[in-house]
Amino acid sequence: MSDYSEHLISMAGGDGEVDVLGEIEARVGAATAGHWYAETMGKHRADVLATHEDGAIVICEHAGEDADFIAHARTDVPTLLAMVREQRAVIERAKAEGWDRGFSAGWAECSDPGAFVNDAWDAETPNPYRAAITEDAS
Repeated sequence: MSDYSEHLISMAGGDGEVDVLGEIEARVGAATAGHWYAETMGKHRADVLATHEDGAIVICEHAGEDADFIAHARTDVPTLLAMVREQRAVIERAKAEGWDRGFSAGWAECSDPGAFVNDAWDAETPNPYRAAITEDAS
């Protein structure tokens, strides 16, 4: 198990799903607004600053090698969040379309793409994925 997986399990308490993206977005929203940038102040010192209506403010002093990483986090994290949400939407649409075609998470791999085994699915079962897409779109 990866460190990331273990982190998510510990965040969820081991038995539930946590809105990890929502928590990250909350931290992004609480961070200092403005353009962040790294500024080198000599050979071993780099500070991270942000433009602010009153001028530049220091976000982190003596960041050293981490200054660029910290400075770029202000724009990189929101970009990554948007990409993850977009990919999740693509996955949910694919699940819904697969269900509509008679496939679901329980289909068995076999050489005949038309054959599958899934006792939970039948043509009368409502598509749970389609409802999720409809809710997301509203």
